[in-house]
Amino acid sequence: MKSCLLQTAANSSSGVTTIIGSTIGEAADVIRYGLAAVKYGADITAGQPLTADAEGRAVPAAAGDFYIGFAEYDGAEDDLGSVWITPGQLAAAAAGG
Repeated sequence: MKSCLLQTAANSSSGVTTIIGSTIGEAADVIRYGLAAVKYGADITAGQPLTADAEGRAVPAAAGDFYIGFAEYDGAEDDLGSVWITPGQLAAAAAGG
């Protein structure tokens, strides 16, 4: 599974798609709430806010990032994990700190 919209500073994900390798313009089912299976793109700790990397894998969100939700399970890169979909945005890092 991968995030249906890759994140940048200017956009946020609307859900997680159930089609791996889907492309722009291709139909895809999108999970917009609840739990969704995702592939981890880094080491993940349960409860971490998750965003998507360039490959659509779930990775920890950093200060100021939009996130799709929170990790349900610990895992390592390439593990199949789970995200509780609750989109939001983390606060930006404090300036000068």
